[in-house]
Amino acid sequence: MNPHYMRRLVRLQTHETMAEFDRVAAGFDGISTELDALTADSTPAAILAKLLTVDGAGSGLAADGLDVMDDRDNTTVPADMVNRGIVADFKRAAYTPGTDTHTYGGQLTFAPWQDDSGGDVHALLFGGNGKFERVHGTRAGGWGPAIELADTANRGIVKESGVLSTGVPPGGVYSGGTSAMSGGIVLSVPGATWNSTMLAIQVDVYDFKQNGSFSIMLAGYNYAGTSAWLNTSAQLSGRPKVGRNLRVRFGTNGSGEPVIQIGEAGDTWDFPIVRVRDLMCGWLGATQSAWKQPWSVALSATTIPTVHKTHILNLDLVVPTLTGGWSIFSALYPPSYSLIDGIVYLHGVISGGTISSAAFTLPAGCRPAQTAGFSTAVAIGTNEGFIQVSPAGTVTPLAGSTTYMALDGVSFPAARL
Repeated sequence: MNPHYMRRLVRLQTHETMAEFDRVAAGFDGISTELDALTADSTPAAILAKLLTVDGAGSGLAADGLDVMDDRDNTTVPADMVNRGIVADFKRAAYTPGTDTHTYGGQLTFAPWQDDSGGDVHALLFGGNGKFERVHGTRAGGWGPAIELADTANRGIVKESGVLSTGVPPGGVYSGGTSAMSGGIVLSVPGATWNSTMLAIQVDVYDFKQNGSFSIMLAGYNYAGTSAWLNTSAQLSGRPKVGRNLRVRFGTNGSGEPVIQIGEAGDTWDFPIVRVRDLMCGWLGATQSAWKQPWSVALSATTIPTVHKTHILNLDLVVPTLTGGWSIFSALYPPSYSLIDGIVYLHGVISGGTISSAAFTLPAGCRPAQTAGFSTAVAIGTNEGFIQVSPAGTVTPLAGSTTYMALDGVSFPAARL
């Protein structure tokens, strides 16, 4: 006698269809063997004790926990849950609403109320090899699509509506373990192949002594047609340490494989920790078999050899090359520029050049989207100075004195690359 039939029959209010009643009642076929040991003189207490411990091992009505019914060749749908309750079934995978292809699994179905006014019916599906899914639906409409929650074989990479996602992908962490480590942070994508995947990730960087931890959201399309990164982006959250010029480069390593480099080859880090998280990807290459492969995160003393796109996220007091006869007015006020939180700032004082001749050129990523003009301080006794910055990056004094011209006060949002 399989005693869980007894329990299911006693609480049929959870699954009250005739088909289910017939299946559960069939479990009583073997109960006569157990009850034959009772006599006509048996007391009610003895009969109850026999029912509570049908197999003598505490697995009858008195057993702790939820019994699992062998319902392998029948489907359980929301409409079967006539009343509120929980049903646990052993199933063949083909008879569950999930996507598992292994032979056997389990289904735990929960109905919070006796009809759809109390919400959907829910089910957790336990498949082979650690696959774990959920479904929900109404009694009137049936189950919706299965949503994968975990899969040991796919290392936590779940897929829903064609989109892969995970918290921290395999291999997506790095810990330096010591101070004064050098190199740029290089991320090698799983499989090291161009597979036409649209992806977005978050990268957290911890730097111990220099009070400069930050996060970057990275996105791009690793297009297989040309083995190149397309439509990339990089958004900085947090402020790197003073003096750190932070760039992100999308490109390839020496083997032509897709990589992303954060920072410069000569950067130093103290006890660095790097974590890739919140992976989201779609399109042609978004398969679990491809993205369950481990990432590689490491420091590299060389800049990646081929760069498809560079994003400048933070620059701190970069000294430009002066042109047009302009020079440094004083070593106390050298001309420079910085990029902080997407805003470009000019600093210092220049002199000796020619009005209407460009003093220097800002790099891509530090230029305005449109031509911008700014009033500025000049030598006493002359008219107010005026500086123009073009979308091409040229910084040109158009009016004022060549004795000296201040750059401080010039600032503008950097155009998106």
